Amino acid sequence: MRRTVSLDTPLEATQRARLAEICEKTPVTLFIKRDTRIDTTMIER
Repeated sequence: MRRTVSLDTPLEATQRARLAEICEKTPVTLFIKRDTRIDTTMIER
């Protein structure tokens, strides 16, 4: 599964890392990751 996180404003590296941590801890992500790999990409618009 692929997930794309779109950012409307540029973030610093530490902010991007924290956002990635939060994305990995959502209830939906934790449920899906039981059986499926999730690849996350962050893009700035």
